Amino acid sequence: MEQPPHVVLLDTGINWNQGKYSNLQLMATQSFYNEPLFVDTVTHGEKMLDILSENLTGKAKISVGKVINNAGKGTPSGFSHGLIWAAGLYPDVVVIPLGLVKPNSSVKAALEILANTNCKVYAAVGDPEVAQSRSLYPAAYPECIAVGSACYQSDYATWSSKPNLIMREFKTATRKLKSVQMGTETATMLAVAEYLNRNKKAAAF
Repeated sequence: MEQPPHVVLLDTGINWNQGKYSNLQLMATQSFYNEPLFVDTVTHGEKMLDILSENLTGKAKISVGKVINNAGKGTPSGFSHGLIWAAGLYPDVVVIPLGLVKPNSSVKAALEILANTNCKVYAAVGDPEVAQSRSLYPAAYPECIAVGSACYQSDYATWSSKPNLIMREFKTATRKLKSVQMGTETATMLAVAEYLNRNKKAAAF
């Protein structure tokens, strides 16, 4: 029997509820801060899992790495350690719906290690409405599929590093999303769901 695809989410942690995510099987977890992974005070990781779960037509295995702390801040160290940890899991897909404003050599090196596992790496370019005029990192690196939102398509024309993929969220979503702000983070999760629905067969856990 074909196994469900394995997705690694690098985000803020999770408030896990197996009943809520009945089509997701939790595999591995790791926090890269001195904070528990199962405390997501900003609820970002939880919302991203909501989007993935609600838009998958089959099942998936999920691993979660906490690369953003409870204050909503990320560091190059947290991201680089998260990427290397993800590489060791040999997943089908890694999704990073957040990012860093500045490039970092350690993050780039870790991303190259991850890319050598031949997994797909989807990363959000970030929303220009927060005074941003270029892609976040690691989305700006060529190892990533940089995902943008159609609602910001005109903004991307002025960016030096443009998205590889632009998602139209409302046309892609299969269910109504609750309490989720539309933007590149949402677009990135929908891009992963679309890829899995198109390329991976559903299988029982």
